[in-house]
Amino acid sequence: SMASPSIRSPSQINDAMGRLSVSNRLLTSNIYKTRTHTNEVFRYSVTVEKAFTKNNNQSVHVEISRSGGQDATRVPRSRICKAVMQLLSSEPSLSDFFFLYEGCEVMLSNAELTEFAVKKKIDPAHLKISDEDRRMHLKDADYIEIKIAPDGGLVDITAAVQASTEEDPHLATFYAMISRAFAPTGTFVGFRGGRLFDQRTLEDIKFGHQRCTGIVAGVRTIGDANKKFMAIDIDVTQGTFYKPQPVIASICERFGIRNLDSLKERYGNTDAMRTYEIYVRDMVVTVEESDRVFTICGLKWGEDNEGKRRVLLWQDVCDSAAQVGKYEGSLVVVEEMKMKDGRIVTHNHPLAALHVLPHTRVPKEKQEAEKPRPIDPDTRFRAINKARSDIGIDHQNEILKGFATEICPVPEKVPYVRLEAPEMFAARSERGREGEKKRLAVDEEKRKWNSSSDRFVKPVSIAYLNIFCDMQSFGNNNPAQIDMAYNFCSWYIDACKMKGIEISGEDKSLVNGLTNLEHKMSDFKKERDFETARRPDGVAPLIFMLYLGDRGHHDDLKLLERRYEILTQHVEPATVIKIMKKGKGPRDYTLHNIVQKTNEKCGGRNVEVVGKESTVLAAASNGKNAPATLVIGVDVAHPPPMNRYQKMRGMEPDPSMIGISSNALSANPMSFCGDYVPTVGRREYVPDDIMEKQGKYLVEMFYKNHHGRLPERIIYYRDGVDKGQYPRVTDEFDALMDGAKQFVNSLVPPRSSPFAPRETVVVCTKRHNARLFDVQRDRAYNPKAGTIVDTIIVSPYSPEFYLQAATAIIGTAKPLMCTVLKDGDREMMMYPREDLKELETLTHNLCYTHEICDSPVSLPEPVYNAHENAKRGMNNLKTDRQAINQRLSLDEINERLSTRGTLLEGIKYNA
Repeated sequence: SMASPSIRSPSQINDAMGRLSVSNRLLTSNIYKTRTHTNEVFRYSVTVEKAFTKNNNQSVHVEISRSGGQDATRVPRSRICKAVMQLLSSEPSLSDFFFLYEGCEVMLSNAELTEFAVKKKIDPAHLKISDEDRRMHLKDADYIEIKIAPDGGLVDITAAVQASTEEDPHLATFYAMISRAFAPTGTFVGFRGGRLFDQRTLEDIKFGHQRCTGIVAGVRTIGDANKKFMAIDIDVTQGTFYKPQPVIASICERFGIRNLDSLKERYGNTDAMRTYEIYVRDMVVTVEESDRVFTICGLKWGEDNEGKRRVLLWQDVCDSAAQVGKYEGSLVVVEEMKMKDGRIVTHNHPLAALHVLPHTRVPKEKQEAEKPRPIDPDTRFRAINKARSDIGIDHQNEILKGFATEICPVPEKVPYVRLEAPEMFAARSERGREGEKKRLAVDEEKRKWNSSSDRFVKPVSIAYLNIFCDMQSFGNNNPAQIDMAYNFCSWYIDACKMKGIEISGEDKSLVNGLTNLEHKMSDFKKERDFETARRPDGVAPLIFMLYLGDRGHHDDLKLLERRYEILTQHVEPATVIKIMKKGKGPRDYTLHNIVQKTNEKCGGRNVEVVGKESTVLAAASNGKNAPATLVIGVDVAHPPPMNRYQKMRGMEPDPSMIGISSNALSANPMSFCGDYVPTVGRREYVPDDIMEKQGKYLVEMFYKNHHGRLPERIIYYRDGVDKGQYPRVTDEFDALMDGAKQFVNSLVPPRSSPFAPRETVVVCTKRHNARLFDVQRDRAYNPKAGTIVDTIIVSPYSPEFYLQAATAIIGTAKPLMCTVLKDGDREMMMYPREDLKELETLTHNLCYTHEICDSPVSLPEPVYNAHENAKRGMNNLKTDRQAINQRLSLDEINERLSTRGTLLEGIKYNA
């Protein structure tokens, strides 16, 4: 039977690890178990080509089935290939066969095609395709040729599932194709990543864009070492596409231009033209009254009579008036093609003749429209159930029967436990004794607490607090709004003092843009350096700057923070006005959150977290006698994908940024901060040389900040990697350990015992499709904060668990998936249950150490902070490059932007 087994949840109230049981309650997932009874599935390589005759009577073949290119150009090719396969399968000799084919280079069959693994020519007129596809892709075709060749067979899939010791890509391909094979071709359009978008749901969202809902079908292996199953997870998504309309109409919509005449008035504005060029670049378009499809490379630029750069018009590039025709006055768009000999050939097209190709997706960095509304859990749950019938896998369709495959009609239901929240402490009010702490009440349902009326555990001392109000951001120097900003400053200072922050000197002043602000920061740095030189201890006084200004200044402000090593905090005018209108004064909760960030940025501690496990968090109270555990988080942020212009010229991608966070830089083992390091662009893995340097540095800093102790355990949390990259993660950790050992071996006198900490590697990510629902009385809710699931839907190859640490404020929660790749010398497929419980509790409690809000976050703090470090590094790199307009080496970038060796080192500057 494919029905899920009945499983009881643990019956005890709690255990030593602070795990609360939930009696007889199961969560419903979006994962459906599968089973295949067929003995053989055969794999074939497929090539579909169109043949046409050139002017010199030479026959040319162009491959249609290639999988490369953008989705917009791949979709119509895929439709043609499917039509070819449908025509082929209708032949009497193949009537008993079933095929799985998605219009690409791979085909699966339920029987061996012994006599048909040959070439075959097909008349294009016999294909059942749309007139548009025929005109665009087959107008000049003499015939279609299909080539099918054996590419190895998958024998006895059920046995292969049980025998595999890791994710099998061939099995994944089979189940991925079978889950989408019955989706109605006229309704759903298939894209990469298993996404099927429903064209019936398209809606106009302005900006020249439209949005539609989609279905994501993924494949995974679930179970345990004794019994494995292939499973399909189904989720719903949304996609943003360009409207299939004239490109000029899209430009006018996006930039709020009334008509073509208004657009022409901007042709002399070089900055505006650059902005329009960025918008249309890499857009896939068709040329009016032709079958030509190409990707826009950019606009055509030239010089005017004074030598200034300007965009060219269509008449500027035409040889005769006849060529100009009806497109006079149109901008010129450039198409580039790279020839086999490496030459780049350009073609010019009038912008007025171009139309956006249907199904062209809008890159994330160009999605200026409002984000889609979050989907509440009940709506998503019902949409997932409907999606199964929409794509035809809610019953035994012909293809499933042909491959003897069953998909369970109900999703897997899983037992869960709910972890207790760690204890939270704040300092008592001024009337309490120095150092006395107050336990905060944590809401058991929502896992929130309120520390707004309590002092910080470790408030900082600020030597100089400088508050700057940008006049341009407040109603363009509106006196009433500026007065409101000044009153906000007074509330902010009072709130800081209420929380225990000492402020020796303060100043409030107006600035007019960031240029004026940079001059002031430069002066502050000189004064600070002078004061530092005068001090006997050589410790620099803490200067903190609060900037009240528009969001568009944020990246520039943070680059100035790094350049002058002065901590900054940015508050937007809308936030200031919101706080002032509420009129609650220094006790306003939003203001409390701002002050929390201030204290964390300056190196203070807002609350103390004490968990029940005997590893990292307990060390805060046990001091020198606690186990010494080094916790590290790593994530990588990438630049936007390269555009066609860059690819054509073989340009190197912009660097990526590695974000690193740990508890090595502070004496407090639950305080996490770090740095960012540039690396080769668009690569997810961290190079060994960087990891070695980081390992040596982090263990050295841990040794200095933790009473001369070396870590007895090192836990490495890694975010942002897919399952295929797991082996590379363990390589990263090995390189990190090599660097750590280099430092240990350099100690004088040398250690008498070998350095052999317990090594733990955990990948934690939200890049998955799994969802969990608490279904009660026919309505689905999000799981409660603290929920752990570690059976049934987890990987059978490595210890794995799902963690819902925080309460989802809006939309449907997505749990954090944590996979243990290494833990000492333990065998991963036989991992001790108690060790997994300990790691679950630790990971959960680390979500409470964020400290800039009165609730846990959805990621453990080392990962959260590493992500923010990587993001800050990317933003600083982008802003710095725009300022200097120069491409630097990785070493030069690191020297200019890294916080190591600066006054920002060892503090959470990105709080």
